Order: sequence, then C-alpha cells, then structure tokens
Amino acid sequence: MITRTAAKFILTLRALILTGGTITAELAHDAAATAANRANLPALTMFAATDTAKAALTWLRIAEYNTGQAQLDALTVATYIAHAGGHHTIAAFAITWQRRTAAENNTDVPMDTQLLSLDHRTAAELANAG
Repeated sequence: MITRTAAKFILTLRALILTGGTITAELAHDAAATAANRANLPALTMFAATDTAKAALTWLRIAEYNTGQAQLDALTVATYIAHAGGHHTIAAFAITWQRRTAAENNTDVPMDTQLLSLDHRTAAELANAG
C-alpha cells in the first residue's frame, strides 16, 4: 500500500513532468528512494504524465543523478513507462543502461525488467543496439 507521503511526492513529480520543470539532484534522489519501494511502482507508472515519452525521459534524467541500486530503481520506472507507452526504443535504452549498471555493481537486473525485455518489439530494439 502506498503511503500518503509517497502519494504526495508522486503527484508533485507528475506536475513537474507535465510542466517540464527542472530535475534537481535532491528531487532525483527522493524519486529513486520512492521507486525503491516496489509498492509504489504501479502509482509511479499510472500517474506518469500523459506524454509517456516525456515521463520516461524524465526518469532517465533521474537515473543520471543516482548510482547503484537507486539508479537501477529509476531505470526500472523509465522502462515500465516507456514500454507501456509503446516507446520501445526508450525502453531498450533503459534496459541496456540497467544491464551495464548491474554489471558494474555485481548485481542482477531486476526480474520484471528482464521480462519486459522479452517483448518482441523491445527485443528487436535491443538486438539493433547490439
């Protein structure tokens, strides 16, 4: 279940995405911390801006401010939003970045992201990137 604090933050983040506001390092760290709680993932993706490409790209910017597991969490949200919006090139980019980050940190790519990479449209983009 999502907390009231997380819900308020998600709505604030949605407003920022819609208005094209600037992502600060502090906001990016808070966003990654919110994404780390898997219970927040449905709300983060459901309340993404109607422009899913813009929302996914914002999550890629959030990932840039983070490292390690926090970066993987932000990239997971970017992947989900891009995939749901049919932006398979962005999803493939985020998955590739996740794989590199996971390898650098001697950890695994989240299983849900691995499953999204099996979608034939995203898999085709991944194959083109390789």
